[in-house]
Amino acid sequence: MRPGYRLGLLALAHLASGVLLGGYCAAVGGRLPGFALPLAPLVTLLALALGQACLLGFWAALSRGPRWLRLGGLAAGAVYLEALVSYGLREDDLRLVATISVATISVVSAAALLAARRGRAELRRVVPAERVPPREGLRFSIRGLMLTTLIVATLLGGARAVRQAFGHFTPSLFASAVLAVSLVVLALAAGWAALGVARPAGRACAVLACAVAYGGLFAYGVSEDRDWEPIAYFVIVVAGQSAAVLASLLVARSAGYRLVAAPRPT
Repeated sequence: MRPGYRLGLLALAHLASGVLLGGYCAAVGGRLPGFALPLAPLVTLLALALGQACLLGFWAALSRGPRWLRLGGLAAGAVYLEALVSYGLREDDLRLVATISVATISVVSAAALLAARRGRAELRRVVPAERVPPREGLRFSIRGLMLTTLIVATLLGGARAVRQAFGHFTPSLFASAVLAVSLVVLALAAGWAALGVARPAGRACAVLACAVAYGGLFAYGVSEDRDWEPIAYFVIVVAGQSAAVLASLLVARSAGYRLVAAPRPT
């Protein structure tokens, strides 16, 4: 199968899955009666829409098409995703989170990748005979371990500080903005894992593990109670979004595309 056909089928699969899942949620209210997580269809639709927003940013920033086409596609795709979540999500809280997050993710991910593109990063189809930089193994240092510990401690302390500052109510605007920026970071990590030169298996598992951990920490910081259902819903949203981005970019990787540094001009 030609690489263009794979990417075309991927786009059709995303479009069909979004329409079908959104129509199902609109028809039955997005609930599964008798299921342990009755809002699972709603949060799955939200995770899919957020993942598609990230992929839209990838396309707008890394495509080789003209600038006006990429900007128009970014605007049209954002409008479609806004309409999809507004049509499928009947819960007002979820609709507000989705509306803010979709727009933020599309713009911020495109801007971040466009900045990386200006810094000599490009998405290029690598033929089998072309030489690519060798894979580097994992390297550990005292500075890296201290930085990792600091990040984990900051996330835990930040979640607790949010709960203490806002009590059992966190403004939806603030929470949606923080969630959107965090999902952009996870999407960029998914791009590094799926489109890098190294084998993606280990990196993909690391990204999914970070997504699950962050979903639980975010739920701990903003949820109104300590019930397990809000934590499960946030984990589904964050991990589902990362999984959707990873799976789609792995299809692009199977077509031969890699995110590599552009050659320096001589």
